[in-house]
Amino acid sequence: MIHALVSITNSMLGLPAIVLLLKVTALLGITWLGAAALRRQSAAVRHFVWALGLAAAFVLPILTGLVPQLGFRIPATQVQPAVEPAPPADRPFVTNISRTPDQELAREHSTEAAATAARASAAIDSTRQRQWLAFIWLAGVVVVLSRIALGHLGLTRLARRAEPLVDDGWRSLLDDALAQAGVSTRVRFCCSANVGAPVTWGWRSPVVVLPVGADGWPVDRRSMALEHELAHVARRDYLTQLGCALVCAAYWFHPLVWFAARRLRVEGEHACDDRVLAGGTNAPDYATQLLAVASGARGLRLAAGASAVCMARPSHLEGRLLALLDDARPRRGLPTRARLAAIVSIGAFVIPLAGLHPVAGADKRVMDDEALSNSSNEISESVDVSPGDLLTLDLDTGGDVDLRGWDENRVEVKARLDGTDWLDTRVDIDQKDGGVRVAARQRGRKNGNVSTSHTFEIRVPRRFDLRLDSAGGKVTIIDVEGSLRGQTGGGDIVLERVKGDVHLSTGGGEIEVTDVDARGSVTTGGGMVRMSRVRGGLRGSSGSGPVIYAEEQEDSKDGAHDHSMRQLGDLDGLRVDDSGIEDGRTDSRGLLHIERAGGDVVLHEAPHGARIETGGGEIRVGRAGGDVEATTGGGDIDIGPVVGSVVASTGAGTVHVRLDDAPGKEQTVEVSAGVGRIVVELPEGFDGEFDLETAYTKKHGQARIDSSWKLEHEATTNWDDSEGTPRRYVRAHGIAGRGRGRVHIRTVNGDIIVKRGGGEGR
Repeated sequence: MIHALVSITNSMLGLPAIVLLLKVTALLGITWLGAAALRRQSAAVRHFVWALGLAAAFVLPILTGLVPQLGFRIPATQVQPAVEPAPPADRPFVTNISRTPDQELAREHSTEAAATAARASAAIDSTRQRQWLAFIWLAGVVVVLSRIALGHLGLTRLARRAEPLVDDGWRSLLDDALAQAGVSTRVRFCCSANVGAPVTWGWRSPVVVLPVGADGWPVDRRSMALEHELAHVARRDYLTQLGCALVCAAYWFHPLVWFAARRLRVEGEHACDDRVLAGGTNAPDYATQLLAVASGARGLRLAAGASAVCMARPSHLEGRLLALLDDARPRRGLPTRARLAAIVSIGAFVIPLAGLHPVAGADKRVMDDEALSNSSNEISESVDVSPGDLLTLDLDTGGDVDLRGWDENRVEVKARLDGTDWLDTRVDIDQKDGGVRVAARQRGRKNGNVSTSHTFEIRVPRRFDLRLDSAGGKVTIIDVEGSLRGQTGGGDIVLERVKGDVHLSTGGGEIEVTDVDARGSVTTGGGMVRMSRVRGGLRGSSGSGPVIYAEEQEDSKDGAHDHSMRQLGDLDGLRVDDSGIEDGRTDSRGLLHIERAGGDVVLHEAPHGARIETGGGEIRVGRAGGDVEATTGGGDIDIGPVVGSVVASTGAGTVHVRLDDAPGKEQTVEVSAGVGRIVVELPEGFDGEFDLETAYTKKHGQARIDSSWKLEHEATTNWDDSEGTPRRYVRAHGIAGRGRGRVHIRTVNGDIIVKRGGGEGR
């Protein structure tokens, strides 16, 4: 380990820091893509991919000094004195300066002396910077390693003070769990009041510590907990986590390394869950026991938590429950032959990568101060056009685009070129039949890194078409009517007062649509989509962020609803926090829609109701003046009070619904949970029919239905396996008042409680 750290230190001192960072970033980026491509494979496969990526990042600087060097050319950055060449004819931003021979000779001498002094000063500054860089990096390594060492000292003390599990009830379960996991190593089992959930660490003599209250757990919960922890032992997850901690110490400054370490831990927990299920344990039962363990869990408050593995970390629980309840997910491990093939493949990539090193290319000639002062990075051009013509933006360099309509029959382009390499950008503005083309491309650096930051302010007649192809940058379109199509590689999209046919996309960024009457779609690869005061059927979608809008369904002349003529309400009062939680204090008219791939959704109020869908996470809705629909792949749901009806569904979690009194209005409650407890509070004068059903499996224990209304109860005595796991049902039926509304509830392994409530806010 000392040799490895010394090698990394030498690499940091001997190579430009940016080169090492780029190599590590590229390596972990490929690892990330590989794990994403294998999302339909088992968790054990993805865990191995992340472990290989982190191991390769650790040995990368060590291999740098051992493998043959493969140079790649980069442009030199130093300024060399030379006779100033005439600028190319196609570079409109450089002015050639003419001088007499005497003036030229004097300028060369002064430039050479200044350059020599500058190089000496730069060398001194570079040495100092490297010294400070090495000191800061070593300080970070020492801090991380110290925390790990102190954490392991705490684990040793915890194990020493823990009480061994020696009674006969535990011994039988321990023997069965060891046989099930295939562990022949001697394992020490004990309990401690200092942990809230089962914890495992150690290699040669592994230690499994259970909470002191584990003696009171049901037999099934104790058995599943032991099987999970021994799966960590069988997979040698302690060694993997320890190695991961060392990689984090070496690259403590790199956020992608910490992200990879977190993914490694998450996939390790999924892999152990898969081993338990592969042993014959029922998935819903295991999910129920996992929730029970997590409800009393307190995190391991030790720095060595990076090496110890805990059964029920709250931060991992949501994803694990979704994976457990996914019957299509493969559970198998990774064969030895596949492991060897993966190691050979990553080695074939890492060895050449370690040998890459930069070689300075030809000297870069630059203008002197006088020539630079006479150049311009601003372009302004105006072209006469007709309304309805086409604007084509072909921006290979990328850049922010601000496109606005005006009342003049001409296109005006104002471009400002910025960034280190703006002088190598060529901008062409051509008038063609039926429109104008604006193109921006970079010259002379096809294989090198380019740094530019351009902006294009463009004015067009209000009725005008657009075709956009940009490498990246924010796109703003205001007061334009026409066919607007295209894409930007990354950046926000803003549409205001736009009409026509819209098909725009961005590789990643937020989309804001306001006062738009258009058909088509706006799409982002990742980011929030907000649509406010939109007509015409325009749709928004996001690969990972929330899509938010308030829908007002318009009636056609014959009274039928026409989806294509829907109107989206005002979102001006809606605020979205950086954490991704929606704060719904809004006066928007219409049903508020929030759709997201995953994550919590919290609405303090929904004046006209809400429709919420998330791939996984908690949903909370406060006072609502209309109907509420809430769907989550897994997580708790808390709704109310609601003046209207409620539809709620969760894969696993507790559901709490409260209805407010709505005299004369028919109210319906439909709630379903794959696993979990359901509580519904109804107003005193609720008028409706009750249809309640809960089921319980053999390992869970009997579930019950409690109601403040008089209902007819029935309970089955035979175990019904038509739904997979054998279960018994408890049902209740009845009517309150005239039975206008309905309460329909379905859950498994959870109680149902229906009671009278006042409808007051929380």
